[in-house]
Amino acid sequence: PLSGVPAYDHIVQGMSGLMSMTGTEQSGPQRVGLPITDYIAGLTAALAVSGALHQLRQTGQGQHLYVPMLSSVLAMMGSFAIDVQTDGRERGLMGNTPFSGSPFAGRFDTAEGHLVVTANTSAQVVRMVAALGLDDLASLAGSTAPDALNDADRARVAAALDRVFRTRPAVEWETILADAAVPAGKVRGLGEILDHPQTAASGCLDDLPLPGLDAPVKVPGLGFTSDAWSRRPLTQPEGEGESTRRVLAGLGLSDKEIDDLARAGAVAGPELPAKDG
Repeated sequence: PLSGVPAYDHIVQGMSGLMSMTGTEQSGPQRVGLPITDYIAGLTAALAVSGALHQLRQTGQGQHLYVPMLSSVLAMMGSFAIDVQTDGRERGLMGNTPFSGSPFAGRFDTAEGHLVVTANTSAQVVRMVAALGLDDLASLAGSTAPDALNDADRARVAAALDRVFRTRPAVEWETILADAAVPAGKVRGLGEILDHPQTAASGCLDDLPLPGLDAPVKVPGLGFTSDAWSRRPLTQPEGEGESTRRVLAGLGLSDKEIDDLARAGAVAGPELPAKDG
């Protein structure tokens, strides 16, 4: 029914239900900070092509693939879709409340920066309150389900965590909680994580030389590594139009045909004739 309607990331985020669960009651529905439905559709298409190539090897038959953006992002929200249909419960605007809904998890302000914590199990909560010196909350360690605490106890937990986390910088809490085996991380900007030791060790960044720069820039490459093959170094991208003649010649056009296209203004390049007139 919507085959004739243009699909843009911003629109699909709104139509798919993704925006309805992103943001707070104060902000209203918000888009995710990157064009995520574009990326999800691209990854879904890559998976579909991989499956089709495998079938081709098995059966010798090709197939037509249909990868709509809306279907791709809905596939990421299966658990939420089940909740809506079984008990009518929409996730709604939960802000920084994590998927688990644990009262011992969330995003917290610190003395410097922000911290995200995910204490979803009783064992994690026991270790966390001990590391934070909040032994009076240990009796609530078994109450990690979203509705396990009454409003008063939930407010008590929130106030205690807020008070303690404000006493140290996020980077210190990150280390303290990691030592206690509690999942936590400082909220970082993109520039900061690009220079993080973990990012460098993971091998997910490639050096890209660019004209006019003394050093290459780091660009995210594949999100995985393989011991079966290695990634080739990136080379400096060609300037605008530098490859026009080579590409067109590779398609079978003669030099005269390419020059005629350039003079007509159909193609351009630094080594091609200028447009007539």
